[in-house]
Amino acid sequence: MPTSLVGAQYEFGLRDIAGERYNPVQVVPTVPPERPPGRGVFVSGPFHIDGMPEIIRLDAEITGIVDCYLYCRPYGIEATTNRIVKSPFVPGTAFSFPDVWTAGALTSADFYLKWVFRSDDAVLTRFLLQVTKGA
Repeated sequence: MPTSLVGAQYEFGLRDIAGERYNPVQVVPTVPPERPPGRGVFVSGPFHIDGMPEIIRLDAEITGIVDCYLYCRPYGIEATTNRIVKSPFVPGTAFSFPDVWTAGALTSADFYLKWVFRSDDAVLTRFLLQVTKGA
């Protein structure tokens, strides 16, 4: 059983926001069709964790096409540059951090979620990032 639970939940209170794109994104069809290019990007964080994470889970309410990427800024190892940990990080899933992290044990870490909105109707209503860590 984890000895510590750390999480964050945000509900965005923005309504009736209108915007106009001055320079529309050029969409070039490809064969086979690929994911559409990002129409907008939102980065949330840092979410600071002391120690080595064990299990990381993401839940989110989204509409449209939205991709999420989990970034980690590690501490306690030589290379402390941001690294992509989970690409894409699909809401409703969890993974074992030690199984995907091969750079050594961490003393702490800052996590960031990068949300890429790929469709014109894409909306991120809320998300919950849960991280467990052992003793």
